[in-house]
Amino acid sequence: EDFAQAGEAYRRALGLDPSNEMARLQLAYVLVQRQDYREALVQADSLLAQDDKLVQAYGLKAQALEAMNDTTGALALLKKSVSLSPQNYDALMATGDLLFHRRDTAALAYYRRAAAADTAQGEPLYCIGLVAEQTGDLSRAADAYKACIARDAYYLDAYLRLGAILEGKSDWQDALKIYTLATRIDPTSSEAFYHRGLCQEKLH
Repeated sequence: EDFAQAGEAYRRALGLDPSNEMARLQLAYVLVQRQDYREALVQADSLLAQDDKLVQAYGLKAQALEAMNDTTGALALLKKSVSLSPQNYDALMATGDLLFHRRDTAALAYYRRAAAADTAQGEPLYCIGLVAEQTGDLSRAADAYKACIARDAYYLDAYLRLGAILEGKSDWQDALKIYTLATRIDPTSSEAFYHRGLCQEKLH
């Protein structure tokens, strides 16, 4: 994570081979990490001039624009990347995330597609739960968190969100079970232990 030196190394690589796509892609990534968004856009545009179907370049350009508060431009680029690679998990999740932060329920469709694109990942199901919570559908949210846990038994945040829903219903016994499981999968989670204690207090 020494992005300054990494950037210099990639620039030297491009000095030897200016058409090297991977070196320029990595340089653009490093520039985003260093918050040098304008230069990252320059590098991404250079990549797209070489290959206008390079999904990763659209993604990096979208990250830079979002950081510069141009969410409309970022969303357009992410949708372009999805159109070029409809099964690209990262592009689907990034599009869903941006829509979710804009409180746009269209995020749900992208999360569902991401869940189908990579059936080993619990994150899309967790995000489906967040969308359901955002719209007030707690029953559907709970189902999504359970599905996330079924896919990835170590997804701590899904346990915490599910426990919170059960607490909200004063279902202290079931909430206690969820938080107990959470403390077992992550014995360092102070939040899980705290809420487990609250449930035990309510149950006397």
